[in-house]
Amino acid sequence: KLGRRRLNLENSRQALNTPIQGGAADVMKSIAVAVYERRLEVPGLEIVGLVHDEILATVPEEHAAAAAALVHEVMKEVGEESTNIGVDEGKRVPVEAETKVCDSWAEKE
Repeated sequence: KLGRRRLNLENSRQALNTPIQGGAADVMKSIAVAVYERRLEVPGLEIVGLVHDEILATVPEEHAAAAAALVHEVMKEVGEESTNIGVDEGKRVPVEAETKVCDSWAEKE
């Protein structure tokens, strides 16, 4: 959907799996770009990493709630937009997102 090419597929498992994993990666990259572009809306918001389907960010504690709200909003909006490119309105897939404010990544669960 977003121009990803699949080369040198060796078997049917790869042919089925690569569009799913590649599509998920494309959606996360779109979300990360959108969060980065809107980062100035929350003072001190900085993306420090992407891990699979997670965005890790740091922000001063007094702005944590605003950062979580912004990231949640962007994940849902951009996630749905990217996931549903070319999909008829009645067949669009909703995207759910969860955000959590933690002192460390180890606390996220």
